[in-house]
Amino acid sequence: MLKCWRPVADADVPDADVVIATWWETAEWVARLGLSKGRKAHFVQGHEVYPWLPQDRAHAAHRLPLHRIVISQWLADIMRTTYGDEKASLVYNGVDHECFRAPARGKQTRPTVGLLFSETPFKGFDASLAMLTDLQRDMPTLRVLAFGFEAPRRELPPFLEFVANPPRDTLRSIYSSCDVWLTASSSEGFNMPAIEAMACRTPVVAFQTGWPAEAVVTGVDGACVEVGDFQALKFQTRALLSCSYDAWRRQSQAAYDAALPMTWERSSIALEAALAKLTQA
Repeated sequence: MLKCWRPVADADVPDADVVIATWWETAEWVARLGLSKGRKAHFVQGHEVYPWLPQDRAHAAHRLPLHRIVISQWLADIMRTTYGDEKASLVYNGVDHECFRAPARGKQTRPTVGLLFSETPFKGFDASLAMLTDLQRDMPTLRVLAFGFEAPRRELPPFLEFVANPPRDTLRSIYSSCDVWLTASSSEGFNMPAIEAMACRTPVVAFQTGWPAEAVVTGVDGACVEVGDFQALKFQTRALLSCSYDAWRRQSQAAYDAALPMTWERSSIALEAALAKLTQA
């Protein structure tokens, strides 16, 4: 841990077999380290090119001669199509199934949607809230649960119940109290809330980014629609809230089944294998 913000240099880093950057800017630093610091990797947890960043540098960082380790097939596809990197290692995130679990259940007596509160524009909270406000006019008993790591600095509609920075047990209860987990991120490296909700047997309605793009199948364990299509997102949310008890139970079970193999043990083994292959290259 450095005492102040500055680029990491050789004197800061012990000699090693592998050195891993975890953000585009640290990838620039790692690229400049000496060979004794180890084989160089970039752990890519999102497509790290955002409007508020120096985008030319961010793009260039993804082309540095570092081995990419990505956390979803969506990111692996971006590395291949945008940067010509065919060799990225895919290491999925895992779920703490000791915490995020729930017994089989039916739909809530009051239709309930959950989502993550975030001020980050690409998370899509404002557009999601507008969509849910519109949906609530047609479904007056609609309940919306939201959590965020910081409390909102604005008033939220009365049908939305917000919890700031919930402990894990409370977070599990939020997931398990929903009929639909809604996520409208337009760019998502993995999407931990989505998989945690599925581990708690809640179907997910999402845009086609991150892990939902390959795990959420419309009509099977929720719905996955084109990025930016809020009309489709609304339609699929309504469909899940309105489907029969048995149809919802089937999708709830399918969501759980999709999340169940995604363990931290599996992720750790995959990461070790990727690093071993890198050191032997």
